[in-house]
Amino acid sequence: MDKIIEQLESMTENILEVLTETETEDLEEFVLQRDELINQMMDMPRTPEDKALFGNRIEALLQADPFIVERMRQLQQEAQDGLKKINLVKMQRGAYESVYSPDSIYFDRKK
Repeated sequence: MDKIIEQLESMTENILEVLTETETEDLEEFVLQRDELINQMMDMPRTPEDKALFGNRIEALLQADPFIVERMRQLQQEAQDGLKKINLVKMQRGAYESVYSPDSIYFDRKK
C-alpha cells in the first residue's frame, strides 16, 4: 500500500506543478491512472494500523482535489465558450449563405 500511496503522491505533485498549463487530455490521463491506483488500494486488505499509518498521507492527497476540480471546471468553461462561438459563426454564416442552388433555373411567366 505504501508504494501505491507514493505513486499517488508523486502523480499529484507533478500535476499540481503544471496545473495552470494542464490540458484536458493530461487531466483525463491523471484521473484514469489515479482511479486505477485507488482501485488497487481498495482491493488490498486494510487493517486499523494501515489507517493510522497512511491516513494523514491520504488526507494530504485529498487536499489537492479542489484545485484539480477547479482546473477541470475552467477547461469545461473554455470548451463551452468555444462551442458557443462555433455555433454563433454557423448561425451568422447561414444567414448570408444562399438558400437556393446555384444551378437552379427560374421561369418567368408573363401575364
